[in-house]
Amino acid sequence: MLVVALLLVLYSFVATCAFVCCDSARSRKAYALAIVIGGLAGVVAAPAITAGPLIQLALRVYWGYEMLKLAKIAEEGSQFAKM
Repeated sequence: MLVVALLLVLYSFVATCAFVCCDSARSRKAYALAIVIGGLAGVVAAPAITAGPLIQLALRVYWGYEMLKLAKIAEEGSQFAKM
C-alpha cells in the first residue's frame, strides 16, 4: 500500500508544480484532482483508519470541488467576475 501512496503523492506533486508554473484552466483541473489524490494518499498510507485522515480527505474533496469551480470560470474567460 505504501507504493500506491507514493505514486499518488508523486502525481499530486507533479500536478501542483504544473499549476504553480502554468496557471490555466487545464492545470487547475489537474490541481483539483491532485488535492483529492493527496488526501486519498493520506488515507492509504495511514496505519489505521481513524477520523483524522478521513476528515482531511473530506476537506480535500471540498477544496477540489472549489478549485473545479474556479477552473470552470477560467474556461469561460471571465477573469473571476462571477465570484
